[in-house]
Amino acid sequence: MANWCSNYLQIKGSKESISKIVDILKQNPTGKNFYETLIGLEPGADYSGDKWYDLNIKRFGCKWDTDYNLEEMRITDDTIGFGFESPWSPPVAFIIELSKQYGVTCTLEYSESGNDFAGRTISNPDGTFTEEDYEYREGAYKLDMGFWDWLEGELEYWKSEGYTEEDIKENEVPFVTPEDMEIILKRYKEVLEDED
Repeated sequence: MANWCSNYLQIKGSKESISKIVDILKQNPTGKNFYETLIGLEPGADYSGDKWYDLNIKRFGCKWDTDYNLEEMRITDDTIGFGFESPWSPPVAFIIELSKQYGVTCTLEYSESGNDFAGRTISNPDGTFTEEDYEYREGAYKLDMGFWDWLEGELEYWKSEGYTEEDIKENEVPFVTPEDMEIILKRYKEVLEDED
C-alpha cells in the first residue's frame, strides 16, 4: 500500500505545444496512464516480471502511472494545470522528460505528510531543472499549500499539550517570518484564553 503524494502540475508553453499535448490526451479516452500517454515507456526496455518497478521509478519518478480527466484540467492557450496523486514520491523524472519532448516548462508542487516532505520542481525544455525540498510543514508554509488551514487545527492540539511560545518558536514553526510568527502567537494566545 502506497503513501499518496499530492501533486499539482502546471505545464506552460506555446499555443502549439499545449494544443499538441491536449490532442494526445484526447486520443486516450480511458484517461488511464497519463505519464505513458505523453512520454511513453522506457524505449527498448523489458517490462516483464518485476522489472516494471525499477523502470517506472527511472522513467516516471514513482512506481505507478496516474489517471487523468481532461474535464478536470485547467486548460488555456498556453497552460495546462491539474492536481493528482502519485505513490510514495512525485513524478519528477516524468516532468523533466515531458519538458524535453514538448518544449514546455513544467512546475510540479508536491507534498506527502506521512514521509514528511514537500517541494517544488521546475523543469525546462533543455533538460535543466531546479528543486526546492522541505519538510512537510515548512513546505506547506513556503509553497502556500494549506499551512494556515493546518495551523487552525493545530492550535487546539498545542493548547491541550501545554505548548509554550518558546515551544512554538523553536520546535513547531521556526521557519516562518517574524511577522507571521507574531500572527501565530497572537492567535495561539486567543486560543489559550478561550474557555470554550
